[in-house]
Amino acid sequence: MELRLEDGLLMASCAITYKGNRTVFSDVLLDTGCAASVFDIDLMESMGFKPDCKTARIVKMYGVGGSEACIEQRIYSLGIDDHQFAALTLHLSDIRTRYGFDAILGNDIMSTCGLMLDLLHLVIRQHQPTCLPLFH
Repeated sequence: MELRLEDGLLMASCAITYKGNRTVFSDVLLDTGCAASVFDIDLMESMGFKPDCKTARIVKMYGVGGSEACIEQRIYSLGIDDHQFAALTLHLSDIRTRYGFDAILGNDIMSTCGLMLDLLHLVIRQHQPTCLPLFH
């Protein structure tokens, strides 16, 4: 899959699958400086995801722009393009309205699949075949 640069930011598109519902997130920021991935809560809710009040918790996420509260929820069975995660801790926030992103993929997801970002050719490669391709 080809990456794109928008205003100096590394962007991509990926398909998210949750409980059989598949939605293309077209404005996904790939952020190697971000430890945890964040998904737009409204997009996830449109796919049928609802935070579980018993297990979800409110946490603060910190970045260059400061901090903000988000929902942290353990989720079972989430697909991102061709990769299926059996279990993943999601961080959910209103990032589409605030920042214009459908999701921010951080090092937690990118390192799980051994992804290599080729900025010269604007493609993503998988270093080790330890999991199914995340992007193609």
